[in-house]
Amino acid sequence: CSERSRTRKEACWALSNIAAGTATQIDQLMATPLLPEVIGLMGRDEFEVKKECLWTVANICHAYSSHPGPHTAYRVGALVQAGLL
Repeated sequence: CSERSRTRKEACWALSNIAAGTATQIDQLMATPLLPEVIGLMGRDEFEVKKECLWTVANICHAYSSHPGPHTAYRVGALVQAGLL
């Protein structure tokens, strides 16, 4: 595991924590250009980085299942538009 890989893993870990936060924090994360990058890393990086990327996506989706509604459905749609599926 290279130093750069560890840095990507830690960055994605931080994003997963934001994605597990409040609705406002999740919305602010969704407004950044980071999600397409996180989703891209899921397909091409080392396992430990992929795992943290998946936690980010899972936390965003969990917010949807915890509080379903049009606004949270938008988040899931934005993940799909960012290349998740």
